[in-house]
Amino acid sequence: MIDTLSRHLWKQIGGRCLFLLLVFVGVIVGGQLGVLIGRGVPPEATLPVISSMFLFALPISLPLALATALLVGLGAMNQEGELRALAACGVSHLAVVRRLLPLILLGVVLCGALTNLVLPQAVAEIRASKGKLLPTALAQSVANGDPILQKKDVSLWVESVNGGRMRNVHALINRNGDLTAAFAPDAHWVLGRKGIQMEFEAVQLMQRSANGRFLAAEMTRYDYLLEDEDSESGKTEPDAMSTWAVIELLKKPKDPKHLSIFNNARLALQVRCFIPVAMIAYAFLAIGLGMTWGTSQNLLGVVIMVVVVVLFTYPAIGYVKNGVDLPQMHPAWLLWPPAMLLTAFGAFLTWNPTRAREFISGLWHWGPK
Repeated sequence: MIDTLSRHLWKQIGGRCLFLLLVFVGVIVGGQLGVLIGRGVPPEATLPVISSMFLFALPISLPLALATALLVGLGAMNQEGELRALAACGVSHLAVVRRLLPLILLGVVLCGALTNLVLPQAVAEIRASKGKLLPTALAQSVANGDPILQKKDVSLWVESVNGGRMRNVHALINRNGDLTAAFAPDAHWVLGRKGIQMEFEAVQLMQRSANGRFLAAEMTRYDYLLEDEDSESGKTEPDAMSTWAVIELLKKPKDPKHLSIFNNARLALQVRCFIPVAMIAYAFLAIGLGMTWGTSQNLLGVVIMVVVVVLFTYPAIGYVKNGVDLPQMHPAWLLWPPAMLLTAFGAFLTWNPTRAREFISGLWHWGPK
């Protein structure tokens, strides 16, 4: 039977969690839409992909939302004296924690389902949408008379575009004092393993080097990597494959020539297992911080939990992605040991907030007088 205190806690924490979940999802989806619109995609053309972006953001936002709701909700109860009032009535802080466990377990189960069932499909759909949105972005840039590519040393203009085909492509490249002008009557773009790639046909080049020499040349074909993100569908990329497919992929012998696939598959599997389980670590840390010091400010709670999640997740992702083609140690060593330490620290704060506060304050002021 659910008592009054449980209903009060679930209403306060659950309501705040739902609000923060919508905020986090909105920020992530808005950021992705901003990137697409900034690349020339008309806002109305992004509408079909919003649902995939929403599903992609859910499993990422849920751990942040629940942990922040616990931190801010219990922090407010601590600052307003509710926890002391409950203790005076014989309800210990551990009794409050026990009543929050069903909410935390529900979040873990929901996050696990989202991470392993929804996230891979959302990633696959978002990547596939790049191929659908690129012609729209190119056509919009051509209609406005803008270059379809504008970087520090490369500018690219197209006279007309029809689907994936481009006509009369002009390029201007300035690198290390060498100025190169190029023209291709025909070009098209393709989705490859390395990313979105443009292929030019019958290219004519004229270059003036820094020392004043001129060079003219012709090439039957030239390829340019327009976007260096993995852009294939979920059929071949591990982080867009189902969890079972990733496990089957890892059972195969490791191919030294394709270490990137193996490393990405290993990271994808570890992250999908880590995100829901790490919610327990984040939750205990949030409960411990809320009961030990406490803050009723949503913004401060968001900042604290975002920093914690990034510190305990990004090192593994950055390590793998920055050397994806090289032999690597298992990313589990960068994910699980820090999470265990975080769980232990959160449990220490939660078990006896008063003693934990005194102990940490003593360490803070420790030193020779």
